[in-house]
Amino acid sequence: ETRAAADTMAGNEKQLNEVLRLLAMSLKADNERQAEVFKEIISLKKNEDFNRCLAIILCSAKSQPDAIRTAAGVLLKNSIRSNYHKMSTPTRNFIKNKVLQAVGDEKKEIRKTAALIACQTASEDKLNGWEKVLHHLVKMLDSPSYNDVDGAFNTLQKICEDEKSRLDSAELGRPLNILIPKFLTFFVHPKVEFRAYAVGSVNLFLQIMPQALRVNMKDYLKGLGILTNDKSFIIRKLVCQAFVSLVLQDLNTILPHIKQVIEFMLKATAESKEEVAREACEFWPILCEAHHTKGLDSKILKSYLPVLVPILLKGMIYSSLHLVYLGGDEDIEDSHIPDRKQDIAPRHHGPKVTKFYGANGDADTWDDDDEDESYWNLRKCSASSLDTLATDYKDDLLPFLLPLLRKSLDSKQTDWKITEAGILALGAVAEGCFKGISQHLNQLIPFLISLLKHPKPLVRSITCWTLSRYSKWVIHTDPNDEKFFKPLMVQLLQSIQDKNKRVQEAACSAFATLEEEAQERLIPYLEPILKNLMFALQRYQAKNLLVLYDAIGTLAESVGPALGRKELLKILMPPLMSKWQQLNDGDRNIFPLLECLTSIAQSIRGGFLPFAAPVFSRCLKIIHKTLVHMKQMGRSAMENDSTKEFIVCSLDLLSGLVEGLGSSIESLVANSDCLALLYECLRDPDPDVRQSAFGLLGDLGKACIGHIKPHLHKFMPVTISNITFDNNSASLCNNASWALGEIALRVGGDMSEFMPGILEKLVSLIKNPSAPKSLLENAAITLGRVG
Repeated sequence: ETRAAADTMAGNEKQLNEVLRLLAMSLKADNERQAEVFKEIISLKKNEDFNRCLAIILCSAKSQPDAIRTAAGVLLKNSIRSNYHKMSTPTRNFIKNKVLQAVGDEKKEIRKTAALIACQTASEDKLNGWEKVLHHLVKMLDSPSYNDVDGAFNTLQKICEDEKSRLDSAELGRPLNILIPKFLTFFVHPKVEFRAYAVGSVNLFLQIMPQALRVNMKDYLKGLGILTNDKSFIIRKLVCQAFVSLVLQDLNTILPHIKQVIEFMLKATAESKEEVAREACEFWPILCEAHHTKGLDSKILKSYLPVLVPILLKGMIYSSLHLVYLGGDEDIEDSHIPDRKQDIAPRHHGPKVTKFYGANGDADTWDDDDEDESYWNLRKCSASSLDTLATDYKDDLLPFLLPLLRKSLDSKQTDWKITEAGILALGAVAEGCFKGISQHLNQLIPFLISLLKHPKPLVRSITCWTLSRYSKWVIHTDPNDEKFFKPLMVQLLQSIQDKNKRVQEAACSAFATLEEEAQERLIPYLEPILKNLMFALQRYQAKNLLVLYDAIGTLAESVGPALGRKELLKILMPPLMSKWQQLNDGDRNIFPLLECLTSIAQSIRGGFLPFAAPVFSRCLKIIHKTLVHMKQMGRSAMENDSTKEFIVCSLDLLSGLVEGLGSSIESLVANSDCLALLYECLRDPDPDVRQSAFGLLGDLGKACIGHIKPHLHKFMPVTISNITFDNNSASLCNNASWALGEIALRVGGDMSEFMPGILEKLVSLIKNPSAPKSLLENAAITLGRVG
């Protein structure tokens, strides 16, 4: 290592060899030894000679294995990120110079690592003093060496991505005035990778539209026009991204060429290469949005609908690769197979309850994809585009869509994938084209119900979704329940028992939507509904239990106290309480069950009393254990921890119990440490915890003010201090204000000592022009109650 030896610092070759030894051991050692090695490495990170050694190994130790050099580079990048500003100026310059040497290394992996380090260093410097470095990198683009050009472009693109605005700053001499024209010259370079670097780099600046790009816009558009016929799908994909961004950021720029752009995007959307087609498909919703936000004439795109609609419908058809990803298309009976942990998307429980006078509040905190395949693909993008077109053009879309749907849904259609795509399309246009489609629903709904027995599970599952999109029509068109509503309900309940997990999930979601629309119309059928849902509760695996709990909770909210009949509770509660007992206090799967029980308690009110004591005490136990755990962990360690969700969810269930049981909750409150735990939660640093805690405080004020009154000296100051609005605390402020009003209404003159602080906070809030209307209304009512 002649060059490496020459680079060592004042005879520090021994340290260089020691670092090489540690790197080699870190790659080869077992887990226990690796941990020891990493401890040694971490202890050396702040040593400037150590960082110099890493730079030498990455950039100059060419006889070392690539893995060793790359490992040195990764460590150096991490060290720069955490210790750069503690390094001396000579060490920073040493690292910068060494890395620039490695940008053009003969090994691609080393070039990539050097580019990452250069970009990290540039970010730490905020590009101050980088004028010469940028000039050097631009000069490297003219090198006859492939490695130099590749490394320089990779580095420049990363810097452009992270430092877009600074590259246009006057203080740095506006480097973009040189960079953008230089990049444009590479649009016609014979090497596809260099064309990709160039287009990708310029595209980054479409978000901020700097003057350097505007000045060169004519050349940029000319270059994009040439590249629309590029043989590389990577380039065509980048061109699609450019046109999407241009419509979003500066429609007027491409307005003179809009027809040519649309024709290219039509061709790209129809491509067999999914990466290009998916990128192009993003264009259509953006163009529709421009009709409303940028005044684009909707007639321009309307003239292309006869071509676009068939392309989108074709894009909805499952590809062979997509089917492989999903595990095939066969009718697999997998309901008995336990879910893997990685199959269950993490669910986060935020504060559910936002309190309003005269209302129970609303809740919609669960955000989950109905489909297993969560990645964004051409099929989803095509369906989304069709949905947007339907919303924009409404029934004017149907002359181009209906003939295709008739063909897709024809009983003679032998390709189930085409049938499935047609069902998806029918669901996608349910809202936008409802008026025109509704004329055909008398025939379509029975046909769709029959498809719930289709041999292919993917057809059965998408049919559930599409039927849910028309559930409002079913409810309002069938007053006697017999023609559409009852057959749909019966078949969905049967689909909930399907032996395929995907169909189970889709059927549960569809049934929950039907429940929301049907409301009290479900009451005559509650017994068979509950029997089906409880049977599913015994069979479902972990993932689908989450959807089932949601369906049960939605049922409770939809039918209200009617669910509280004794014969119904005998069906409903024992299986749920059995699940409740099976889950331990630290199991995150308890969240959806807690939410389900909250909905039931609020709905059946006194009917929940026989089950209240164990639920009440366990919620307090969970809160206590979690508070203790959080204190032991320390607040700094808890910042990225989701443990608080156990408190939030338990507080929300307690709110539901108090709201449902009313004064019957008094004995449970009196014989517990509920108020002490509540006070701890009201003072918790986390706003989500406090929001739910104030919801519970207000409910307790309504149900058992006698227990709250002796503790006003504790509860009032903390409540008043939380009546402060900012954009991140509206719901918290709202709940604190609401709780204050509920308590004030019931204690009257005992609030007098707190009045100055209350009035100051409420008047200030009401005068705040930024506060949401609902918050202001709540605050005004509270002011009236305390006044």
